[in-house]
Amino acid sequence: MEVIQKIIHKSTQENSATKTFIVNMAVSLLIVGVITSLTSVANATEAEEIDIEAENQRCSLLLSSRDGNNAQRTYCEQWLKKNQPTTTIEKPTPEGFNNSSLTKRKQERIINLAANISNQMDATINRLNNISERLESRIAKIQNGGSDVTGAESSLQQAKLRISEAQLKIASIDSEIYNFVTSENPRENWLELKNIYRAVKESISLAHKELVTTVAQLKNTSTNNSLEINSCEVDDDCVFFSPDCEDCTVEAIPLSAQTEKLNEKKAYCEANPPQAMCDLMINGTPKCVAGSCQIVEDNN
Repeated sequence: MEVIQKIIHKSTQENSATKTFIVNMAVSLLIVGVITSLTSVANATEAEEIDIEAENQRCSLLLSSRDGNNAQRTYCEQWLKKNQPTTTIEKPTPEGFNNSSLTKRKQERIINLAANISNQMDATINRLNNISERLESRIAKIQNGGSDVTGAESSLQQAKLRISEAQLKIASIDSEIYNFVTSENPRENWLELKNIYRAVKESISLAHKELVTTVAQLKNTSTNNSLEINSCEVDDDCVFFSPDCEDCTVEAIPLSAQTEKLNEKKAYCEANPPQAMCDLMINGTPKCVAGSCQIVEDNN
């Protein structure tokens, strides 16, 4: 009996030692696992720090392609906000333009000159438009009197078409001027702006000619030869040396005043080179001939 008790006691001691060994091994493995996990996290963190640029590219691609779920997109947005380098783009000021650009002083000078030209063109277009409306009213009166005004109507419609063309072409002139003066290659943009001005000038000139034709046809049609509008009025208030000015119902400008007005225009033209827009208006205004302004009288 005593022998059996000794055997049982010894077996119990061996089991306790085994259990203790197993527990110690488990604790050791757990500690090793924790250390390994911490090392992996540290290595992963270090890898992320090294691959920031790659992560930036990945997130940028994900956001630009609209791929990924909301969580991924939110992560990438926050990541880029925190890690993507920011760059500031400085817009050049007029003083910072390169040598091929216009200086600030030249820009202001060209803008002022172009504004004067555009204002003159607008005023001319408005005046021609007012005359066309008055002629239209006069045509209706003569037509009601039983006269044939087909020719005058046709000429007036052509004039109104040209006036509309001029209004349409000059509508965007301000933005074209800005593009020209702020361009790094103004010589290239100058041709575009110059062509617009020439196109407007041509439409104005054609509209003027059609209005003069309309007035002449109405004079031939009218029985009493008394028109509310006459070719003298269309011809810039008798600035032209036209025979019609002798019978003008408005007060004709004296010859001295005509000469003075033309000389003023010529002086202005010569004082503002280059003379690209010298010949904006109709016949009788200063025109650019071989680089210098000359007076061209109306031949009609």
